[in-house]
Amino acid sequence: MSFADGMGVAVSRLGSEYAFTPFVMGLLPSLMFVWFFALSVPIGGLCERFGRKRVAMISLSLTAVSLALPIVSRFAPAAVYVAAFAMLGIANVGLQVSLPPMVSVLAAPGLPAGRVMACLSGKTGMAAAIPFVFSAFALIGKWEWAFPSGGLLAVAVAFSLNRLEIPQVRVENREAPARGMLRMLLEPSVFLLVGVFALAVCHEVWMNLAMPGFLRDRYGWGNSRMGLGAGVYFFAKIPVMLVGSVLLSKFPPSRFLLPCVLSVAAGTMILLLAPTAIAFLCGVLLVSVGSANFFGIIFGMLTERHPGKLDALSALLVMSISLGAVVSPVMAFCGWRF
Repeated sequence: MSFADGMGVAVSRLGSEYAFTPFVMGLLPSLMFVWFFALSVPIGGLCERFGRKRVAMISLSLTAVSLALPIVSRFAPAAVYVAAFAMLGIANVGLQVSLPPMVSVLAAPGLPAGRVMACLSGKTGMAAAIPFVFSAFALIGKWEWAFPSGGLLAVAVAFSLNRLEIPQVRVENREAPARGMLRMLLEPSVFLLVGVFALAVCHEVWMNLAMPGFLRDRYGWGNSRMGLGAGVYFFAKIPVMLVGSVLLSKFPPSRFLLPCVLSVAAGTMILLLAPTAIAFLCGVLLVSVGSANFFGIIFGMLTERHPGKLDALSALLVMSISLGAVVSPVMAFCGWRF
């Protein structure tokens, strides 16, 4: 899952290397998100019917294939990366839908929000390392070789997952996934929580796409340092998510929603107005602290209302991630430099 989070830095590097058109630059990030709307509900139904483990295995296999495609990028860079980003986006939907419910049934009894956040902290750590992985591969040869290396890692994870015994939760009186999700979404409280999460996703997409440009254009940083903003953003999340995994296992998640929203708002104002790169990174840090546990908070609040609908709730939240697809085209239309 972490490779999808690191694509903001990859897009900036690709734009500099291949001089992609603004259309392609806006299309690539969108391909990571547009599938969430179309595929979240069907994949949630597949998890109920065939098992979360099987869906995760297929998604990991597709991830490996998508990350292998850049090996032939020199023949048709735009076409290869459009195909790779599209496949990676589809695979990411499968992982995002199947893994949170799987974690919820694997761990010891307790609040599912804390267990989910404990695992997502590992995913965030990987995402934080990706910009530095790109730089490391650039030093020893070509930075694009990080993609097939990540594909090999996905294969290793798939083999490890295959050895795990995952309990299959049977759903009695199964309702059509789309109908069940629509029924939940019509509840005002659920609609509000999903809407808040969707806005948080759009904000995170904007942050990851805008940070390299801010550091380059406003503070004169070169390509080798543009990934530092994303590194600060993701590395700062890790300890906050670990603390959140403990707190969300002991206290109701609703207690943490307002402080997190205020932290994100304050950090955003700082990074928009920051006169120096240090002040900018402080704003990034504040946004990271506020947004770190957003998924766990919203997922926990929703499971309190619908404790027997983990697959549907996971699919509903993942579907809302699709709104992130509109961010990069809007930025490209407004003339934003990636």
